[in-house]
Formats: sequence, C-alpha cells, structure tokens
Amino acid sequence: MKKFILILILVFIFFHTFIFAKSVKKTETGFPSKPIKIIVYTAPGGLIDVTTRKFTEIASRYSDATFVVEDLEGIAYDFISNSLWIVEEENRNLINISMEGNLITRYDQIISGQDNSGLEGICITPSGNFFIIKEKNPSLFIELNSNFSSEESIEMNIADDLSGMCYDRERQSFWLVSDKSKKLFLWNKTEGIKFESNLTYDKFEGIYYIEQENDIYLVNDEQNKLYYYKLINNRSA
Repeated sequence: MKKFILILILVFIFFHTFIFAKSVKKTETGFPSKPIKIIVYTAPGGLIDVTTRKFTEIASRYSDATFVVEDLEGIAYDFISNSLWIVEEENRNLINISMEGNLITRYDQIISGQDNSGLEGICITPSGNFFIIKEKNPSLFIELNSNFSSEESIEMNIADDLSGMCYDRERQSFWLVSDKSKKLFLWNKTEGIKFESNLTYDKFEGIYYIEQENDIYLVNDEQNKLYYYKLINNRSA
C-alpha cells in the first residue's frame, strides 16, 4: 500500500513538472531572467531532496530556464551586523541575510567542488572571524579571510564526517559533531581533540553551546528533535 501511494505521488509530481515546464517555455523571451532556485530544507538523499532534483532534471528538458537546487545547511548569528550567515552544501555558497530574511550579500562557491559532501557548518567568533567545515571526502576545517575565501584549510581525520560546529569562547575551541561517527568533540588547532564523547544516535546536524550554563544543544535532523546535554567536568550527562 505504501509503495502504491509513493508511486501515485511521483506520478503527480512528474505530471505537474511537465505542465510547469511547458508553461515556462511558452512565456515571453528572456523570462525568467534569473535562475529558478528551489531550496531543500531537509537532509541530502532524502525523498524531498531526490524528488526536487528529479523535478529540475525533467523541467530542464522542456524549458530554457535555469533551475538551481540549494541545500542550506549551517547557520550562524553575526552579533556585529545583527544578521544571519548560511552555508549551502552542494554549491558551496555563503549567504548573508537580514533578520527579516532579506538577502544582503552572497559569495558563490567559496571552496571548490559540487556534491553532497560540501559545507555543513559555520561559526563566527566574537572578534568577527569566520570558520566553516566541509562534511567529508575529505572533512575540512576552514578559516575564511576578509574576502570570504579560504585563509587556512585543515584536513580533519577525527571522524567519518563533520556535520555541525560552534565556538566555545571560554576554552577558545570549537565544538564539532559527527553524524556518521555519532560523536561530539571539543577541538582547537593547537591541541587537537580536548574532549570526546559518544552520542546515542546518528543524524545530529546542528549544535549550539551556552557557556554560561555549560549546556550543549544538538539538533537531530532525522528525528526532528532538539536534544539537551549538561556538561559536568567536560563530560556529557
């Protein structure tokens, strides 16, 4: 029964893709003048991601319009400009938006490559330094310069992947989470791993540390749940 329903959904999507693409092709010359962007808000490889990419593949056959799928991953708050910075995984873009959601600026493909092993996390230190992580193949810890290109890139072999990051001002280190390895790390460039803990589940994609309370919050992408951890003497409880 579930398979039958899934087939019906796919048929419905493909039919409306065809109608949509035809309608785009019949519009006046030069419209749309910009690429049509479709934002995937779920994890890469899931049903929404796969069907969205199939949609653009079919639509491109019947239209001259350019379709772009954006997979938004990491997000960080900029205290200096009171805005948000977002990294896009596959196309390696860095996007700055206002708190109202309006585009301020964007930097396209700040590192090379174009697949589902790209940018996963971003954090900004109180002094305004930007750091990002690349998920895998290989996993990279990257410091950005003032032009928002790579200043320093460190290959990370501490886990099977890296899926989230945040900055710990008190320890001057970074909290890193690994989806595949189900691990939590406290790490810096000088000392390497300062703390490591196993996690019960995989699919942790977001992390935030509140230093005043010594609390860590982890977002599980698959379960759509927020997990809370209390650190006691640098050990999760």
